[in-house]
Amino acid sequence: MGELLRQNRSDDLVDAHVALLVQPDSQVLTSDEPDIKALLRTRKVRARIIRV
Repeated sequence: MGELLRQNRSDDLVDAHVALLVQPDSQVLTSDEPDIKALLRTRKVRARIIRV
């Protein structure tokens, strides 16, 4: 988790935890779409992000 946060210059542990749990081709419900997208991009995981 720390490496993921470092690579994204972020300190949001909740977003990082969510991003680490996302499986390829799944759906993610979030109010923080830009941060989740960046974290998933770093992980190279494609997922459908739904803003709530």
